[in-house]
Amino acid sequence: MTIEQAFGEAVRDRRKAMGWNQSDLANHAGLQTAAVSRVERGDGAPTLRTMQRIAAALNVRLYLLIRQAEKLQRTKHSAPSPAPE
Repeated sequence: MTIEQAFGEAVRDRRKAMGWNQSDLANHAGLQTAAVSRVERGDGAPTLRTMQRIAAALNVRLYLLIRQAEKLQRTKHSAPSPAPE
């Protein structure tokens, strides 16, 4: 899992915890819904400005989203691989 994918997962988890869909987050962050979708999928690297707008809309400090992304990335990398059949 890339850091971009992990950041996207952290954003998605927070968004869902707030009961929002991607359009809700986009509206609160002043972004297009497609931009939120790209961030959540980990497609490319969002700009720092985009990350900050998302964090502000989600009412969370950006460093906490990044910390969660790093934790997710470590967890996914340390998970055992399924045994080949």
